[in-house]
Order: sequence, then C-alpha cells, then structure tokens
Amino acid sequence: MKVFLIGAGPGDSELITLKAVRYLKEADFVIYDNLVNKKILKHVNPYAEIFYAGKEGGKHTLKQHEINDLVIKKAKEGKIVARLKGGDPLLFARGGEEAVALRELGIPFVIVPGITSAFAVPAYSGIPITQRGYVSYLTIATGHEEPDKEETFIDWEFIAKSRATNVFLMGSENLSSIVNKLIECGRSPDTPIALIRHGTYPDQETWTGTLKEINEKNITMSPPLIIVIGKVVTLREKIKWYDILPLFNKKILITRYEDQIEEFEYKLSDMGAEVIALPTIKIEPDYSGIGKIVRNSRDCSLQEYKWLIFTSANGVKYFFEYLYSKALDSRILTGIKIGVIGEKTARKLKEYGIIADLIPQEFTSKALGEKLIKNDITGQKFLLLRADLATDILPDMLEEKGAIVNKIDIYKIKLPDVKQNVNSLQFDCLAFTSPATVRNFVEIAGDKVSQNTVLASIGPVTSKEVNKIFNRVDIEAKEHTLHGLAEAIINYFK
Repeated sequence: MKVFLIGAGPGDSELITLKAVRYLKEADFVIYDNLVNKKILKHVNPYAEIFYAGKEGGKHTLKQHEINDLVIKKAKEGKIVARLKGGDPLLFARGGEEAVALRELGIPFVIVPGITSAFAVPAYSGIPITQRGYVSYLTIATGHEEPDKEETFIDWEFIAKSRATNVFLMGSENLSSIVNKLIECGRSPDTPIALIRHGTYPDQETWTGTLKEINEKNITMSPPLIIVIGKVVTLREKIKWYDILPLFNKKILITRYEDQIEEFEYKLSDMGAEVIALPTIKIEPDYSGIGKIVRNSRDCSLQEYKWLIFTSANGVKYFFEYLYSKALDSRILTGIKIGVIGEKTARKLKEYGIIADLIPQEFTSKALGEKLIKNDITGQKFLLLRADLATDILPDMLEEKGAIVNKIDIYKIKLPDVKQNVNSLQFDCLAFTSPATVRNFVEIAGDKVSQNTVLASIGPVTSKEVNKIFNRVDIEAKEHTLHGLAEAIINYFK
C-alpha cells in the first residue's frame, strides 16, 4: 500500500522525471488529470488500471474530495497508486490536500516533483523569467482568483509595484481583470506581457505586447494559458527557438508499427512536429518455414548455405527469437556469410554479436543483389529470410545468375484491427514506410487525401505504390531508412 503523488511536467511528454517513469511502471492504479499528456501513459504498467479524473472548462469528472476518496480506497485495497498531475503536484495542483488526507489515515506516500509550466512554458517561448541586468526575482500567482473579490490571498499592490517578473497560471478567464488590477495598483501600462497558450506542445501560441494593448485590442486566448509580465518578455525576439523550428506546428502522420516508430517520432518532434502515429501494419512471426530447416542442434541444415540474407531488422529479431526457443544461438551460423539491406538491419544483427559481411551503400534489394552478383554465384545456395509480402526483386536477380535461393517468410504483415477517419486529423504530411503501409492505409482510411497534404516515401519501391494510388509522391528519402525519411521531410519543409 503506497501512493505516489507525481508531477507529469508541463505538457511535452519527455519533460517528465526518471523517477516518475519508474513509479508509473510500479503502479497498479493510475489516476490522471486533464493537463497530463496522454503519451506519458505509455510508461504505465500495462496491467495497471487507468482512471481519468480531469476537468475541462470547469466541468469536473470527480470533485476533489471524490478524488481523495478514490485514491484512499485503492490504497486500502493494497494497491500501489500513482496520482499523476500536470506540472508540479504541489503548485496549484492540490497535491498538498491529497497528501494531508493520506497522512491523516496513515497511508504512506511519496511526492515526486515535476517541471512546472511556470518555468517551462516561458522557456519554450524564448522568455527567461530571470535575467542578469533585467530582473532578479519573480512571483507566481494563480490567475483563477478574481482580482476584485473582497478577500484575496494575492498582494496586488506588491506585485504591481515590484520589479519582479510576474507569472500567472490559469488566467485566461480573468486576463482583462488581472491587467486592469495591475495598472490600477501602479504597474505601468507599457509593461511588456506575453500570453502563451498550450506551451511546450507543437501547437504552442505566443502573443506579446503591453498591458494597455490587452484591452485596446481586446486580446483573448483560450486555456491552458500562461501569462508572463515584465521586461524579460522583450528577450523573446532574441531567444525564441521552439516556434521557429522547421516543422513547428506541422502535423505528420506516420504509418509504422508502434514498436518501431519511436526513433522516427523523436527525430520529427525535435524539429517541432506533432507526430500522429497510425499503425497500418501488424507484424507476427511465422516459424513454419525456418522450422523445417532448423529443428534442433542435431537436425540443422543451415551449413549447406553460402549466404544468409536478412532484408529487415524484424527478420533478424524473429530469427534469433526462434533460435533461442530451440536452445540454439549464433554458433550455428559458423562459416555462413551474412548480407543485410540497410544500417538498421546491420545494427540489429550486431545486437546478437554478429557483424554483417555485406551492406549495400543504397539500402534496397536491387543494390544488395548487384553487390552479390559481382562475383560468380553459380550453384551457391542462399537463404533469404523476409516478410511474407516482400518483392521478388532480390531472389530473381540471384537466380538469374545461377544461384539457388530458398525464400523463407519469417514474419507476416497483417492489417491491424483499427478504422479511423484520417481526414478529420488535418495533417500536413503523410509518411509511408513500406508498400504494405500504403495499401493498408487505404484499407483503414480510404484513398482520399487532401492535395495540401505532402506525401512522403521511404524509397523507390514504396514510392511506386504511393504513386499508383495517389498519382503523386512529394518526398522520397535518399537514404531508404526511417532516419533518411525524417531528414527528407525536415529538408522539404525547411
């Protein structure tokens, strides 16, 4: 029985602490708020129960005392409970109230601080909240509190007359009232102000001006909103970095199986993109073919092959998983040469302690075939481990030169059980990573794509399929890898 009161950070799913991630993996029950980025939930123990307790526009899923009761109930059941809150759990997040309720009942808890939006959001907008020669201290206040109410916990006179940077959280509804109160209490109408909406997300918006311009221009901005007031706001023009990234505010749909998109996603999100994952293929191992060749250490006919060819990292993964299931390892490959298509496949092979003998400079089946047929391969036996939907470009090239090729499908590519109206997502770029992702995308979402949507392909074989269905290809990666595709997309939008 234990409760973790965890700060999830300001929004960007990577701005969460290592300790928070570790505790989320331990939890049996996770209760999270509206401002928590849903991508953070991927860190949660897959067997945990997840409960949403957020509020939007004043509408509460649960009232605070009901949240307290639920956390206590689950803890008393002997569960490890993670209470996940946006920002920091003790800064305008009512984590202190929950901690008091737990202590009164003798329930042990741990507080995991989070990066507060009061610091992170201005930073993402290029505004340092302190700066030598500008300001040496700051105030942080809630923007929820109506400035003109009779009893207030905010010293408006002090805030207005100080030289501090003033940060207001959750102030969208009271923006005009906050500005008027500060001017009324002595703050100069010419004081710089920044309004930052949806900070640290790819659709972040920043407006800068002066206090008087808020009312003169009737400036409003919907939540979630951070208000920054002070001279430091003027530094934004020199320091802004996030909203000038080449892919900032671009929505990119990627059609890859979920366990292999993370590196690709990071590459694009680091350039400011909002990455939407729509897995269009599901991969399952198929050991029936390899099982006829490798049954056990005494019944293994691999040694008759001169070359073992892997066309993807998945082929490497499933091959070795099969070996291990039979209590075998890489020693059965002694004397066999190994060729791969692409650096990623080579890196996967290296994880199992093997360095590929042949990697073509261009990561295609044709390029690998051209390398292999430079020498006389007449009568040589090749074992080709691949996907069930792979093309016959490589085996045809080898057989034409007299090689004997055994094509084994070691995994199957299937259509996921998902349907989605992609048109409603309004994305800027659609990235295809294989011919199968193109075909399955059409099965899942249809073949109607806006002319404004940029179509990107990982290589010529995929481009052929894209062109066949959509009659155009806007981007083709020079290096036929996920890394190369990401680079091509970034360069296009630059």
